[in-house]
Amino acid sequence: YNFYYTRFSKRHVNPYVITDADAFAPAGDAYSVYPAPNGEALESIRIIAHHQALTDIKAMKLCESLYSHEAVVAAIEDAFGKEVRFDVCAKSADEMLAVRERINEMIKAKV
Repeated sequence: YNFYYTRFSKRHVNPYVITDADAFAPAGDAYSVYPAPNGEALESIRIIAHHQALTDIKAMKLCESLYSHEAVVAAIEDAFGKEVRFDVCAKSADEMLAVRERINEMIKAKV
């Protein structure tokens, strides 16, 4: 869940200051939540983005069940303005939001 220590748990680290668990992991990888001053947990941006990605996939699967795989890919490519490939990714949040909006429109048209 979280690892607020260095490699081998030799010392405690402040995740706001040392983002990589003192060179143990890529920056942010060790922290899913951050400690808030009131003792509660603050979700990391990474975990929020991960949740959004999972809901995007769920929406695309629903859209696929209402139309077809090919129709969803075509809609994504139309909204994205590029061919769907593993070596091509969105350059902005607006591009991803346009894709999700198109998927949502297709679902709404069928239900």
